[in-house]
Amino acid sequence: MRIEIDKYIIVSDPQCMWIEEKYTGKKNGKEYTRRVSGYVRTFKELLENFAEHKIRESTARDVKELLADFADCEKELRKIAEGVECKK
Repeated sequence: MRIEIDKYIIVSDPQCMWIEEKYTGKKNGKEYTRRVSGYVRTFKELLENFAEHKIRESTARDVKELLADFADCEKELRKIAEGVECKK
């Protein structure tokens, strides 16, 4: 499976799945991908792992910033889940 949803790509093989994020290289402007979640066996684990990764990479210095990061993460998770539902 390879489902592109905005800047994310859900990818799977017969054993597991993961999420990649598209980004543009700073030096050459080329588009690349990096794995931001996975390798897990279920969609539920995939979303949980994605949320954990996003919060761990937070640079928040106080609770207000952390809550904003949680809100952003929730928006991204909803976008991914809705994108998968739309592809059916």
